[in-house]
Amino acid sequence: MSGGEAYVDGVEFFRVGQKALHGRYPFHWHRVGNVSGQYIKNSSVHRSFHRCITIHNTNQAMVLGNTCVDHFGHGFFLEEGNEVKNIIQYNLGVGSKKISPSLALLQSDFNLSPGDRFPGPATYWVSNPDNDIRHNIAVGSEGSGFWMAFRTYLACDEQPGGSGCIVVDNQQQANVFPRFTKTLHFSDNIAMSTVTGITWDGAPDGLAINNSDSKASGDFALVNAHYAPLGQIPTFGNLH
Repeated sequence: MSGGEAYVDGVEFFRVGQKALHGRYPFHWHRVGNVSGQYIKNSSVHRSFHRCITIHNTNQAMVLGNTCVDHFGHGFFLEEGNEVKNIIQYNLGVGSKKISPSLALLQSDFNLSPGDRFPGPATYWVSNPDNDIRHNIAVGSEGSGFWMAFRTYLACDEQPGGSGCIVVDNQQQANVFPRFTKTLHFSDNIAMSTVTGITWDGAPDGLAINNSDSKASGDFALVNAHYAPLGQIPTFGNLH
């Protein structure tokens, strides 16, 4: 929440998180705005019932050297699409598991069709390319290792503690454009023993699913969303 601060180093999170409930994650920056200097590092999340580390409407957080093992749903999770300038480096995610559809918040937490193209969940769910994501490893996901799920148009309240983002239909309504935003850094990442390793294809940009107010934190159908940054031919080096 607005005004909150987090400086977390060397902490174990065990059997935490609650399925089917928004915001009930092991660790969560929630609509804090700019958190420059704040961090979670050298910490472990294991046997989580719902995600690992969530960054939501929050910028310039540091997520460094953490492990996320045996968890349901997305692991390292940038929630809506206006999260930028965060540093996510030297983390390890192992064993991202599908949530039962009846308990999942998002289709992407369990998606099966087409399971070879949009396989969920993702160990690293990245909603905006303007982040520094390097030297991370994803192993054994039942879905994707790294999923760059970039929506096209968002209208976001950028104030700390604000109302977040809504998904809109056109450029005139939007002030955040993840699919067309330049990549800050994405390199030196490894995915192994996953259905899909690293993908820039597909985003929750279709019809709303039980989400009448179109909040970006709610669910939407997965559709084609090919990354097309304006003014940049991005280079993604040393990916495995």
